[in-house]
Amino acid sequence: MHFGLGLFLANSPRDWMSGYTEWPRSHLKKPEYMNRPMYGWALALLAHFRNESKPKWAKHLSRFARMEVEQGLRYLEATRDSSYLPREGELLN
Repeated sequence: MHFGLGLFLANSPRDWMSGYTEWPRSHLKKPEYMNRPMYGWALALLAHFRNESKPKWAKHLSRFARMEVEQGLRYLEATRDSSYLPREGELLN
């Protein structure tokens, strides 16, 4: 988290219908801002990169945002399905 700002954004994402537009040549809605699952995934990637399987900062997330991060971390730890991989034996702060 860059100076902890990800926590604030994940706890109260902009997610209302007026914040959506449509994908070109369709009627499918496209968010203009990141939603809670997107923030959860981004924070999970960061924790994974920093080798934090249970990040201490997650206690400051709302229950739903924390669930998204935990789900992302479980997936990443099980599959390592990311090109944004942790450095072996190194914890970045």
